[in-house]
Amino acid sequence: MILEEVSRNLVKTSTMNTEQAQRLIRRMREFFRDSTVTGFEDLIGSMTNDEKDRHVLAAVVVADADTIVTSNLKDFPERALAPLKIKAMLPNQFLMSLFGVAPETMTRIVIEQAEQLKNYPKTVGEVLDAIAWVAPQFAAAVRSGLGEQEYR
Repeated sequence: MILEEVSRNLVKTSTMNTEQAQRLIRRMREFFRDSTVTGFEDLIGSMTNDEKDRHVLAAVVVADADTIVTSNLKDFPERALAPLKIKAMLPNQFLMSLFGVAPETMTRIVIEQAEQLKNYPKTVGEVLDAIAWVAPQFAAAVRSGLGEQEYR
């Protein structure tokens, strides 16, 4: 349900065409098999966050996650999350918390991501530029740990 919504929104916002969005969803399912959540539909009606995002919170509950990472905090207010012992974090907050615990690992992940982009190659700097749109502090933190030559 959520991946179908992602696909629709990518096409609706002209971020991708239908074929590209479907390919992305197939790849997500292929590479993140263990992250698919099912069996949350019966909980949707009991969620008290914004109605259009209740399916997301229900999936978080069934997944037994304690954090939802979203740029849309207004649809996941504290009053709806606290009774479920769930918190909402912006992508930048989440990535910075991971960076704070394991800066070398997070930096290596960004470098590996750039190295794995074969069809549309990007430098580490270009990957960080893209990340900076949603996580500017994280991108800056990774950059500060890299030498100028390492990410261009």
